[in-house]
Amino acid sequence: MIDNDLKRKLMEFTQFTQFNLLPFDKQKTKGDPFSKHFWCQDWWDMEVAKCLFQGLDIYPEDHPKRLVENRNFSIEAIKKAAKAKIEIMKTIKGVSGNILVLYHCRRGLNGVIISHIKDWKKIICYDENEAYKPLIDAHLGNRLGLNVEFTTTPPETTKEMVVIENESDNNTRSTRR
Repeated sequence: MIDNDLKRKLMEFTQFTQFNLLPFDKQKTKGDPFSKHFWCQDWWDMEVAKCLFQGLDIYPEDHPKRLVENRNFSIEAIKKAAKAKIEIMKTIKGVSGNILVLYHCRRGLNGVIISHIKDWKKIICYDENEAYKPLIDAHLGNRLGLNVEFTTTPPETTKEMVVIENESDNNTRSTRR
């Protein structure tokens, strides 16, 4: 399911994220930034992408030192999120609709994955955090060449739309609206 082209896109996503980290006050975080128990949303997205391109069996042995003994980090939680994204990839192949709506899109990891599976007329990225807009535009729009629209207001959905939601607990679920 994760071919070499998608692995390349996931590695590029990880590198783009690493070199364009949001300031900690502009993203969801847990813990004190100066302690070993710190965790942020950008790290989460990078680790899920890494787990996907390295593979579920290899990933646990290759994670950054900042995550060792970090009580806000769990290899199992990362692997669970990666497995959920693989399930979405399987599901998305069979759906009708030509507009993808990503709720709580953050950096757009779901957009990278789902745009690899199916061509979309448009991808609407909704997130309350406006700091993600330039990152979505730069990576999904400019780098991957996707027709992307970012909004901080939840979009009205229609039958031609496929909606993917990132939940706040970092689990991903798919819904059809």
